[in-house]
Amino acid sequence: MKRNQSSIKGYIFCVFALSLILCSTTAFGDVIQVPGDYKTIQKAVDAASKGDTVLVADGTYAGEGNKNIDFNGKELTLQSENGPDNCIIDCEDDGRGFYFHKGELKNSVVSGFTVIKGRAIDYGGGIYCSNSSPTITNCIIRNNTVAGNSNNSQGGGIYFGCGSSPTLINCIIMENSSNYRAGGIYFYNSGATVTNCTITKNIAMDGGGIYYRYKPAPVITNSILWGNTPNEVSRDLLCKDSPKISYSLVQGGYSGTGNIDTDPLFIGAGDYYHLTKKSPCINAATSKGAPDRDIDGDSRPQRKRIDIGADEYTGKERRIAKREL
Repeated sequence: MKRNQSSIKGYIFCVFALSLILCSTTAFGDVIQVPGDYKTIQKAVDAASKGDTVLVADGTYAGEGNKNIDFNGKELTLQSENGPDNCIIDCEDDGRGFYFHKGELKNSVVSGFTVIKGRAIDYGGGIYCSNSSPTITNCIIRNNTVAGNSNNSQGGGIYFGCGSSPTLINCIIMENSSNYRAGGIYFYNSGATVTNCTITKNIAMDGGGIYYRYKPAPVITNSILWGNTPNEVSRDLLCKDSPKISYSLVQGGYSGTGNIDTDPLFIGAGDYYHLTKKSPCINAATSKGAPDRDIDGDSRPQRKRIDIGADEYTGKERRIAKREL
């Protein structure tokens, strides 16, 4: 499921530019390669210093050292060479992809990975984040679950917990599940910022797409929430505020500037984030705070305005075969 060379080059430019911006206040660090320098991602992260980049080659990474990846509070960039289609973290139904819990901030960056088959009893099947505020960009979080039988079974894809204000950009949260709340993302006392993401086909008892509890409210912009079961957005009855959603497509509708409620017209057949030429998401987003490239590395905007979601429609519909995960 490789993309064409122009898209790959665009993706590399995107993550390199992001690294330049985020590391502008620090000296440029070393580049550590996986598996060239270290066989596992965790060993490379452990060896890295502030400002370093851990560059991960194409492939599927599984087993100890390639899941529950812990930055241990370090400011570094962990990125794939050629984007999430080509670099997969397979948790093998035992553990999560990433574990942020030691005060990581925006200069702790994850970019360009697919996380699949994460499994936890509670709180975040694919990614766990508490008391930390990393940047997660150009990632696919797919087919992860929280499978406990208690009320702690929340956030099949991602858990953003107390004291966290992470940034999520150009990500796809898809086909994750929870036995209780939030098949996609659970926000608990987390002021997360979500921009140009696609949240679709996630399942839970409540809050199939996202569930929000207490404050501060997450801010969601230019994103798609569609086809989640039983609903797209839910919140605790004790919450006085609702998630702040704007310039987004939300199935069933949602109050906010620029929001729409209509079929996003994905390609389908396993590809539920690339847009077709008649998609209402085209030219419907705001440029304020939007990334200058999409998850494929294609430049934004392609026309007069930014498109809603992780994909910027280029004028050519991608026909990508369904990946069995």
